[in-house]
Amino acid sequence: MSSFSFINLELLKFISILSALLFILSIIFIPYLILRLPNSFFVKELFERPSQNFILNFFRYVVGILLIIFGLIMLVTPGQGLISILLGVTLIPSTRRNKLIIYLIRLKGVQSSLNFIRVKFKKEKFHFD
Repeated sequence: MSSFSFINLELLKFISILSALLFILSIIFIPYLILRLPNSFFVKELFERPSQNFILNFFRYVVGILLIIFGLIMLVTPGQGLISILLGVTLIPSTRRNKLIIYLIRLKGVQSSLNFIRVKFKKEKFHFD
């Protein structure tokens, strides 16, 4: 019985550390990505040709998948879960990504969070229509 308690305690420590780390990374990394996007990013045609550069494509996939995974984790822990998922999906070229991007962007909470970050750093708000 005591080994079971020890495993649960270790698991709880790991989850707590991971949650804190993801929260800190999201505070730094997510605003950086949001500020780099043009204000008409969500109005433009979402279908774009992927780059022919293998290293750039590989990096986009890795970062996109990590953002989606971390976003899913941050849905139940402190952090910017939906925004992380949205940014991750925009990085990964996929046939179904546009439907998911449109669904997420139509959520008023996501729109206000994105624009709050841009206004805070004196950037023009996103256009969503």
